[in-house]
Amino acid sequence: MRVVLLDTQTTFRESFRIALRQEGIEVLADDDAARRVYDALPTNRPDLIVSEFFLSDTDVVSVVHELGRREIGVHVMALTAQDNGLFVREALRGGVRGYALKNEPLANVIDGMRRVLAGE
Repeated sequence: MRVVLLDTQTTFRESFRIALRQEGIEVLADDDAARRVYDALPTNRPDLIVSEFFLSDTDVVSVVHELGRREIGVHVMALTAQDNGLFVREALRGGVRGYALKNEPLANVIDGMRRVLAGE
């Protein structure tokens, strides 16, 4: 699996990158701003973008819409500390394919990532 991480917390991104690498998952890029990764997506061809709900420049639903506008076919999953049903419903209605909470065990998050890729 090849992923891009979007999150405003640098320490979280770095730690999650290390954890994913240990699980055999390739992290192609990570950033706190979606605008800095859009142009590289067609070349890098990630399987999945894992994003916090709110980034330094946008939100996860806007990421989904921008990917559609650019005709970049990649699934988006929210990985968030926000345990708010309203945010989750709006994200799923907006095209986010799945979500997990940051306080879940890593195995559950990775399982969620795989399920998103499988279309579940």
